[in-house]
Amino acid sequence: DDHGLCFSERKLTVSTAGVVPNIALLGSARHRGNLAISLNATTDKVRSAIMPINQKYPLEQLIGALRAYPLTNRQRITIEYVLLKGVNDSIEDRKRFKKLLHGISIKVNLIPYNSNTGLGFEQPSRDVITAWQEDLLASKINSTVRWSKGNDISAACGQLLVSRDKMKPK
Repeated sequence: DDHGLCFSERKLTVSTAGVVPNIALLGSARHRGNLAISLNATTDKVRSAIMPINQKYPLEQLIGALRAYPLTNRQRITIEYVLLKGVNDSIEDRKRFKKLLHGISIKVNLIPYNSNTGLGFEQPSRDVITAWQEDLLASKINSTVRWSKGNDISAACGQLLVSRDKMKPK
């Protein structure tokens, strides 16, 4: 008899930037819940620049782990993809994205970057974001756009930290 906190597996999601051995470990667990991956790029060059973990576990290894991950009939791996203007939002990125993940049971959260003055990235235009979602949906890939609240007062995800750090005395 199992003893624990009585969480439903359907309500539990493990999110990772791509620690490949742990994805396999989770896949072999008796109670594993759902899996979410922060992908954020379609080439090793770009992913390594914005996500240093890619240097240890490059895309080929990560995608291999996703292909091997056991899923039930209705289960999907959630792919988190933060759209960065001019970095990972091109038509070529979209084509690579679909090719990279082809055949894997996924759902996609497109996350427009929350522009702030500290990190040097920008949010793509609404047209680019919409084109990404429409293209994925047309390819039978379930996708949603996660719009953040609070952009107008610099309170969207990631903005408060940058604002606070700028206010600290040196």
